[in-house]
Amino acid sequence: MSNKTLSSQAAYYRRRKQKILKKLIQIRDSEMGDAKFLKTSRRLSRTDSEMSQLMNLCK
Repeated sequence: MSNKTLSSQAAYYRRRKQKILKKLIQIRDSEMGDAKFLKTSRRLSRTDSEMSQLMNLCK
């Protein structure tokens, strides 16, 4: 992969992670169902692992 492609993918994952974190805070503050919080937490975890895989490709 080219550096530009990796850079744009990394930026995408950073934006996605920020959106998910914002959503988790909203869910927590609104005291919505635990199921929705767990689902969003899993999504954050998956995003983190995808970011890690991408960073390993850069090495």
